[in-house]
Formats: sequence, structure tokens, C-alpha cells
Amino acid sequence: MVGFAVVWFIILLLVCFFVFSLLKDKTKKTKRVIWGLMTMFVIAPLLSGTGGMILAATSDHGIGGGALMMLLFPLLFLIGFLLLGVGLLKK
Repeated sequence: MVGFAVVWFIILLLVCFFVFSLLKDKTKKTKRVIWGLMTMFVIAPLLSGTGGMILAATSDHGIGGGALMMLLFPLLFLIGFLLLGVGLLKK
């Protein structure tokens, strides 16, 4: 189970480096919009799933992993939504 979480984390890092390299010469507004969308739809599910799986695998109570996923996903999604909003509304 932890090996699966490590694979998810490696995929997350590869996607982040790929997007970072694509956005080197873009404007701040475009960067915020793309990072906001990526945070909402890529980083939030992968990071919350990875953290939840690692916590569930290493602790005695697997319910803690599900609880971590349920808390971390909306928090990261909200951060991505705020980044997207700032990117769209700022001049």
C-alpha cells in the first residue's frame, strides 16, 4: 500500500516539474490560472490520497487515513480555487 502511495507521489512530482517547465516564460496571470487548475485537479487528489494511504498503512487505525483525505482534499481544492480566482480577477 505504501508503494502505491510512493508511485502517486512520484507522478505528482513529475507533473509539477512538467508544468513548471512549461510556464517559465508566461505571465503571472497565466501562471496563477494554470497552477490553480493544477492544484484543484491534480495536486489535491494525489497529495490527499498519498497522505491518507501512508497514514492508514503506518497506523493501527485505517480510519485516520480516510479522515486525512477528507480534510486535506477540500483544503487543497480551496487553495487551488483561490489561486484560480486571483489569476482570473487580477489585472
